Amino acid sequence: MISFFKPTLKRKDMDSVLQTMVDEKIGPGEKGREFASLFCDYTNCRFATNYRIYPDAIETALKILASKIDSETGKEVRVLISPLAPLVYKKVIQKLGYTMVLGDVNLETGLIDVGCVQNLQPDILVLYENSGTLPVFFNSETDTIEKYDYGNINILEDVSQSIGSSCSDIKAGAWGNLVICSCEDNDLISCAGGALLAAKDSFSTILRNHKPSAYKRMADLNSALGNMQLINLSENMDRRREIYKLYQNGLIRTDNKHFGINFPEFENCAGDYPVIIKSKIEDVVKFANRKDIPTKETFSQSICSEYEGKLLDEFPNSADFFFNCLSFPLYPFLKKEEIDLISKVIAHLP
Repeated sequence: MISFFKPTLKRKDMDSVLQTMVDEKIGPGEKGREFASLFCDYTNCRFATNYRIYPDAIETALKILASKIDSETGKEVRVLISPLAPLVYKKVIQKLGYTMVLGDVNLETGLIDVGCVQNLQPDILVLYENSGTLPVFFNSETDTIEKYDYGNINILEDVSQSIGSSCSDIKAGAWGNLVICSCEDNDLISCAGGALLAAKDSFSTILRNHKPSAYKRMADLNSALGNMQLINLSENMDRRREIYKLYQNGLIRTDNKHFGINFPEFENCAGDYPVIIKSKIEDVVKFANRKDIPTKETFSQSICSEYEGKLLDEFPNSADFFFNCLSFPLYPFLKKEEIDLISKVIAHLP
């Protein structure tokens, strides 16, 4: 059976890790600084660092953003986040004692839009860009692609699933005061765990002062792998996008729709292939299983999965995606016959 995901590990990635072992410098050090610097350049930030675990990076980022809020002592810190963001954010926000504010997503982008931010008036916006989507829109009056303008709010932009996505000259990482990227084995930048955190403008000085101890920084063995993943990201994106287009050609024959932005100018990083299913999702899963195609409920590990209220009533757009979105395998190491089979299944979804 086809694997749902495989990390894109090539010989040069392995050679980089092996050389680090030969150099006998496997703990936090030079490779980690190089990895952080590459990420900093990629996201147009001034300073970056790395962490052994993703939640530590999230916690540091939220603390830094909270420290920039002009408020009286004891005032609650309100963090606006999409119900489709990973559940780990809820746990970190609760740990910090901040107030999590949920906002429904836009049906076109799958992300929180400007109006939601204006209405809820949070202190911090977490912008988690699911499945490669970005907060951009087509302005029919000027015939141009434009960014969502969230105003002066402090933003933590999470590019774990969007790094490599772009639209015209707008790239993932363009919105955040802080930019974070998970580096787990099923992420676009995969180095067996950890995360990167970068900062822009005055936030870079604060991030320098929050530099993690050696016990929290990513080991050079992992960073060596991460360096190669980031260096080869464009090459891997090209292969992903080739597969993505083949899937798209199949999907347009059905009544189903791809999650996120779909206008021609948008270049999705193609980390996965999420489809909004119009029929019963259970029937689609069974149909794919009969062809030995693995699938995954796209938002099964999101905040939606542990929401205790009436999700459909309170956040109808997020609920629609949560209950009806199914992802199919998409990674560079898929064989031609596997791609052809998945494309055929997508083209004949119930």
